[in-house]
Amino acid sequence: MLHQLLSACKHILVDMLKELFSLVPNEVERIWLGRMANAVDHGGQALVSRLFPRSKEFVAKGQKEAKAGKASPIASGRGRKGIEAKHPNLVEDIHKLMKDKCSADPRLKGDWRYSGLTIREIRAELIGRFAYTSLPGRSSLHKLVNRLGYRLKTVEKTKHPKRAPGTDAIFGNLDGIHECVENSPQAARISADCKDKIRINGSSRGGKSRIGARRADHDFGHNAQLAPFGIYNVITGITDVFMTLGRAAADFMAGMLQKWRDLYGEGIKKLLQIDLDNGPGNSMRRRQRIKRMLEFAHKNNVFVVLAYYPPYLSKYNPIEHVWGSLERHWNGFILDSIEAALGYASAAIYNGNALRVAWKAAITQMV
Repeated sequence: MLHQLLSACKHILVDMLKELFSLVPNEVERIWLGRMANAVDHGGQALVSRLFPRSKEFVAKGQKEAKAGKASPIASGRGRKGIEAKHPNLVEDIHKLMKDKCSADPRLKGDWRYSGLTIREIRAELIGRFAYTSLPGRSSLHKLVNRLGYRLKTVEKTKHPKRAPGTDAIFGNLDGIHECVENSPQAARISADCKDKIRINGSSRGGKSRIGARRADHDFGHNAQLAPFGIYNVITGITDVFMTLGRAAADFMAGMLQKWRDLYGEGIKKLLQIDLDNGPGNSMRRRQRIKRMLEFAHKNNVFVVLAYYPPYLSKYNPIEHVWGSLERHWNGFILDSIEAALGYASAAIYNGNALRVAWKAAITQMV
């Protein structure tokens, strides 16, 4: 009976100590286990490690700490350092290198960017342009570039079906304009464009949902359509999206540009540079478009510079990356009402900032 009682007491005591050890830091538990092992003449380390779920190395370290009367200092800086620690400027240099040599997802299904540059070419550019003497291996560099959001596909993936004459000259002109704006504290740069119309119905949009939403296999009848117009502030990284029913005409875009100026454009002082594509809604060949932009410039007393990307290459416009992120966010949801579309769009995030979304009918209440 006495033997059974002692055995039961031993198990109860071990369980109590385990619960106690779960409440204290590891260094305290290690010292206590080390004291227990030191109290046993022979085989204490093996006995303690068997009773408690700890390794012999853990108990042995506790024995040394118990004899010294203090815990060992926590080792820091061990292990292999990451690429960013060895090369602090590498991430920033890769962004500079890929800035003008990548395009958005052609299908606008994600916020990543495609480039035709291979890892070998990226290494050569980093060494020649930024004077790197040592770089990580191709495998490590490839993982870093992918982690930064760049997808290195073949040239066919980024090959454009058409190429207008003077494309290189247009890009060179754009680079000069962007450099002047970035170096001027009196200037602001935005990117503006319209997204394809969004049908408000219960049909499938080709996305995937984790909640198993049931959708119609095709569109029944005529439904309302939302036309999103976006303004992306390249300097602050904040995007404003204005939606209207039907078609986003030139008057609507000019009016929303003025609303954006009244609500969020306090930083614009003397010059506003707008990145645009060559779509029909943005064309300066339309007299109404010219008239509205002149009215905007005179009313706000700012000098407006319209920077157009080459034909067939609108995917280089920064706002296109926002549309890709938005499409990736809400393509798994059912947009069966205007409120649902506005809600899902407001929950989308691009460049670390949530999209500021407003419907045309509610914009007058915001001012």
